[in-house]
Amino acid sequence: MKHFIIFIFTINLISAQSDVPLTLRSQFNGSYGYTIIGNTHNEYDNFQPIPVPPCQMLTQSNATLNLLPNQNIVAAYLYWGGVGDGSFNPTVQLNGFNFSASETFVGYPEINPIISCFNSFVDVTNFIQTSGNGLYTFSNFNLNPIIGNYCSTSSYNSGWHIVVVYSESLLPNTQINIYDGVNVMSGLFNNGITPLIIDNLNITNTNNTKFTYVGLNGSPNLYFNESVTVNGNILSNALNPIDNPFNGTNTFTGSTTNWNQDIDTYDISSFVNIGDTQANLSFNSFYYRYIQTVVTSIRSELPDSTSEITSVTGQEICNNRNLNLSFKLKNTNANAPLPIGTPIAIYADTNLLTTVATTTVIPVGGELVFNVSVTIPNTIPNNFTIKVVSNSNGLATPIVAESNNNNNEATLAVSLIDNIIPTFNVSNVVCQNATSVVLPTTSTNGITGTWSPNVIDNQNSGTYVFTPNAGQCATTATMTIVVNQNTVPTFTQENPICAGQTLNALPTLSNNGIYGSWSPNLNNLATTTYTFTPNAGQCATTATMTIVVNQNTVPTFTQVNPICAGQTLNALPTLSNNGISGSWSPSINNLSTTTYTFSPNTGQCATTATMTIVVNQNTVPTFTQ
Repeated sequence: MKHFIIFIFTINLISAQSDVPLTLRSQFNGSYGYTIIGNTHNEYDNFQPIPVPPCQMLTQSNATLNLLPNQNIVAAYLYWGGVGDGSFNPTVQLNGFNFSASETFVGYPEINPIISCFNSFVDVTNFIQTSGNGLYTFSNFNLNPIIGNYCSTSSYNSGWHIVVVYSESLLPNTQINIYDGVNVMSGLFNNGITPLIIDNLNITNTNNTKFTYVGLNGSPNLYFNESVTVNGNILSNALNPIDNPFNGTNTFTGSTTNWNQDIDTYDISSFVNIGDTQANLSFNSFYYRYIQTVVTSIRSELPDSTSEITSVTGQEICNNRNLNLSFKLKNTNANAPLPIGTPIAIYADTNLLTTVATTTVIPVGGELVFNVSVTIPNTIPNNFTIKVVSNSNGLATPIVAESNNNNNEATLAVSLIDNIIPTFNVSNVVCQNATSVVLPTTSTNGITGTWSPNVIDNQNSGTYVFTPNAGQCATTATMTIVVNQNTVPTFTQENPICAGQTLNALPTLSNNGIYGSWSPNLNNLATTTYTFTPNAGQCATTATMTIVVNQNTVPTFTQVNPICAGQTLNALPTLSNNGISGSWSPSINNLSTTTYTFSPNTGQCATTATMTIVVNQNTVPTFTQ
């Protein structure tokens, strides 16, 4: 039933499968060997029929490093992987020390994006060199919370391994290549075939040629159409049957119960020939497997040119585009000399500047120093990258066969200097009679110098010249200062008011567009002169306005003599003796004494006035009867 479910599942996922092809991580040329330690976190083969394994994995496991005394560690790379995308458990522990991935490769062998597999990498060279031989415990790696989606297809898996490269003086010259990624195999993905071409070879001896791969999700109980080939030859050995190489074994320990993880090494001496320039590896499986790491050990002798830029001079000179470039051409990680005539191309960004070539053989471990003059075209911006590409004539790369074509470039950022135009944060418009300003002797972009003249004339417009001090990449600068005549603010005159009458606020914008403020505060009790002061930044003078406050007049009238009740009482005058017009209230009453109030008409600065008219009551004469 498991076979049927997986087969149908794969049919539906053909268009969604993807992986990260294995690429060269590092190459070592010389007397080097390697070993791999590691372990699985699967306690059982996922596809064993009885008993059915639980959907659960270990969270830690151990492996032992046991190098000989004359084997000195030069590199150590830690890998861990399994189901998921690596984000659930990004930090792991090795002997209690935390490590986080510097790179993580993720493959999606299935259409559901939550069904994925990953391979994480971190360089642990210093740690392994310090720790040396002994037991290594890999822990804090728990994928159990996310394996539920993988249990139905029994594809849950996880494990770790460390690739250790060591030098050993008695070993012959060998090229060791380390490739990593996450290469997915599946029956309907590339027909289940994952190729890997080992190129840039010059095989000089076939003895002890071998390669090792590390893969996950293999099984000795469920396999179909599996094989590993080199140059078309199917490989097998005591631990790995010809039709079931992904069977949970470890060549370095001899384990046949390394469930769901394979660390398998094959001797391929019989399948390569002296003079071969490449070897073709191929991994094949109908069922889902993935390869994390491949290490090859081949007796190949080729040079390996690398370049190192040591200096670029001339960029510090003003307006200079003729540079002197110093660089080294090295042949350090190599098994053969680099021949005379090996070309080197020099670029500014992508523009080829010139080519040079070696004039002598560079031995293994040697280097050659170049000093080259180059001219940077005006079409190239001041900020660019100079690039030295070894083993290239600018048209083709490589020219000479070498072991690694991926490490030929060296780059350095270059900045040319043009004359700087000094800039200043000084207003080029001033108002007549403004406070005199001394011009600054340092520009906003850091240029020091002197002005002529050095003080702004606040009466006349003129041009000022700034001359930079010597030793600076800077030109003179000029600035024209315009002196604007001051404007007199104009306002509509406020009409006189009577004392105590409401006085509206004066306008803060003059009739001719000048903003400002008035002082002192408004006074509606006395005539006052107010001063308008323009806001800063306007060429304007002060202005004044006098607002007349007329004092109020008390109306005066000729007092009306007392009358007798009922006697005729004439209307009171509506114009006071001192010229104030108005009206009286209440109405005239000739029957009783009354006080009348005079209210001035509007538009006159006058107060109210009162007059009391006495009305004497009539007396009835009395007699003795």
